[in-house]
Amino acid sequence: MRSAVLSTHATAHLVEDRSLHNDVYGLIVEAIHCGDLKPGDRITEGELAGRLGISRSPVREAFARLIHDGLVVQRPRRGTFVAKLERNDIEDIQEVRALVEGHAARRAAAKITPSDGAALRELVTIMVDAAMGTDWIQVVRLNARFHETVVRLTGNTALLRIWSVLDPLAWLIPTTVPVGHQHNPQDLFDRHTALIAALESGDPQCAEDAFRAHISPNAHQITTE
Repeated sequence: MRSAVLSTHATAHLVEDRSLHNDVYGLIVEAIHCGDLKPGDRITEGELAGRLGISRSPVREAFARLIHDGLVVQRPRRGTFVAKLERNDIEDIQEVRALVEGHAARRAAAKITPSDGAALRELVTIMVDAAMGTDWIQVVRLNARFHETVVRLTGNTALLRIWSVLDPLAWLIPTTVPVGHQHNPQDLFDRHTALIAALESGDPQCAEDAFRAHISPNAHQITTE
């Protein structure tokens, strides 16, 4: 099992302020997004604090939040590791994501405006451009932003908080599908345009069904090896 540290790029823009632990948390999540940290990688307070040039206190606070959010696990006498999800964990996460986003879509279908639809279409366009340029990290970020935007349309801050906890966990889900196939430009365009159409239909059940189907993965696309 390898021990991993954040890349120089990931640590270059650390902002030192009174919420330093939030910056450290964001850097670790970003490292998971970028693949610098992978499920099962070991991370240490001392090594990370030294690399960032800060005390251990904000790193310790960030670790506590990461553990609470399920992104990191602490093993007695062994250390702290990026969480590695088992199949039942993955199924649980996807089930809750489908519930949350399905409900968000139902609510958003009653509130979406033409400008909201235009904003979502713009995100899809940028996402497709990123996929055509094989910028997969940007594709995944924009995909998350698309779904976050839909949740925000509900105006339900509690729902947004729940979604915000679930979204980083999705980065831990391993897949057997090559990234280029997951993010085929035409497929991205078709699938997300269909979601927007479901929202703009004004039919809450249609919107909920569309988002539930979109979130729920095919079992063969997930691996826990």
